[in-house]
Amino acid sequence: MPTDLPTSVVGFAVAPAAHSEPATFALTRLHGSTIIGWRGHCCCKTQYASVLGDENLIRCHGSLVLLLDIARMLGFEIDVRDQTGYWESRDPRTLIDAVAKMNRIVARLAGVFTDAMRDATGDSTQVGGAIFDHPDFERLETDARASDD
Repeated sequence: MPTDLPTSVVGFAVAPAAHSEPATFALTRLHGSTIIGWRGHCCCKTQYASVLGDENLIRCHGSLVLLLDIARMLGFEIDVRDQTGYWESRDPRTLIDAVAKMNRIVARLAGVFTDAMRDATGDSTQVGGAIFDHPDFERLETDARASDD
């Protein structure tokens, strides 16, 4: 790719809800003898918005989906990879169930890692992560361990 082509970049970030990653959007266009076109990419993890409850999660994830719907209506080609299945279904129960499963998996991993750190070093206080902020962390970890048996 030539590096001497003039480039235009437009970007912005949105903070959809507490405990969610911000979603950063950027569009880049290379200019030359022909316009190559606008390209962009964005990733945003909304899973931990569930720390404040299902309504916060639905509002958070749903607002990003609405933003992408509007972008599509404005003529942008949108390719969405939504691990929860909400993009395709628009069903809040699908979103809640998928995030609950993700939370159990992460809680299980966090618990195992914390135990390993404590066993190896005698100190697990250095272990941290967003999943530990979940008010039901212990239950999530226990449910995940039970499903392993």
